[in-house]
Amino acid sequence: MTLPVLTATFYYAAEARPYGLLLGLFGVAILSWQSANEPRHRVTSLITLALSLALAINTHYFGLLILAPLCLAEATRSLQRRRLDPPLLAAILCGAASLVATLPFQPAAAEFRQHYYTPPVTLSTVLSTYHYLFIEHDFTTRTGRLLLLAAIVIGILALAAATVSLLTRHADRIPRPDTVLLASLSFLPIFGFLLARFVTHSLSPRFLVGTVPGVAALTALALPSLFATRRRSRAVLTLLVIAIATVNLIRIRNERLHQQQLLAGITLTPAIKADILSSPAQLLYMADPDTFRIANYYAPDPELRPRFTLVYSRAHELLSNHTDTVSLLAEHHRKILPAPFTTYEELRTRPGPQIFLLPRPAGGWIASALAVDRAQVTPLAPAGPRDAAAVRFPTDLPSRPSVQP
Repeated sequence: MTLPVLTATFYYAAEARPYGLLLGLFGVAILSWQSANEPRHRVTSLITLALSLALAINTHYFGLLILAPLCLAEATRSLQRRRLDPPLLAAILCGAASLVATLPFQPAAAEFRQHYYTPPVTLSTVLSTYHYLFIEHDFTTRTGRLLLLAAIVIGILALAAATVSLLTRHADRIPRPDTVLLASLSFLPIFGFLLARFVTHSLSPRFLVGTVPGVAALTALALPSLFATRRRSRAVLTLLVIAIATVNLIRIRNERLHQQQLLAGITLTPAIKADILSSPAQLLYMADPDTFRIANYYAPDPELRPRFTLVYSRAHELLSNHTDTVSLLAEHHRKILPAPFTTYEELRTRPGPQIFLLPRPAGGWIASALAVDRAQVTPLAPAGPRDAAAVRFPTDLPSRPSVQP
């Protein structure tokens, strides 16, 4: 339990996306498979196994990767026993069959595939997954990156050594099928790489959060000497509790500072507020979707909250960032959310000054788009890490933008 709490994975405990749920369902599936090998409560375990697999697969497409470790472990157990376990195989098959329920959603998701925001899938994605799940802070220097890479490689080799040790010298401590299951989970990024390379063609490390239970369990099994005596166990557990409390107090402090900076970036001076509120049609535009989400719910001034508007442009986003993920999300969101959205192509034809919150220093696709259109940008006042500015587009702009997707 301590490993995910102390590492970057703990971020998903409080985020309203499916990864924390996916992590829990992987754990339920593992425990269900293990308990299904015992006569007591076998029926309940088999039903739970099928349901946890079905829920994992339908919570996130990459949830189907849980089938690889389970099938490898069950194959190992069947070889040991020299016979199959039809009820358990049926439970796994029923859970896997739930993949059919994802088929209606795949055409809609496919439009994101061509220019998804994640980098190309390469073997380096395997290493970056371990970094993303277990290392909280990025190293920005070349030396730091090399040290981090070395630490990840050493960690992977240590996991491999722990697996070999459990399979050979310590086979009596844990059954061989269980070791195969934990080792397969620990190296789930390899399966994820194969799935992404040949099927989805896109992969984010957080899709593989199911790696964590395997790494955590193997780490615990590789360190039995820490708990050899009651006194030593108490000392270790006390230190872990202190570490958990310390790390998470630091996280809370850092998150508060981060949120204060975000709120500062959407807090405007009274003069700019009065200028915006003077006209019912005057909106406050921004091109940063993360800031836009915060502003729509948490902007300190409730009068300004409905005026925040997300500007997006598929053409400029593709040109500057080689992705169109934000634009596609905005197109879908504007159909169902009350918050205002507009395309840059619509905005550039409107007369009069438009008030923007621009990043400081100027950057991103919005800066290049304004430069292409020769827009006049007049700074009004700083707002945290952004600048409030009045943007006036030339009246002789062609109705068709010069940049096309």
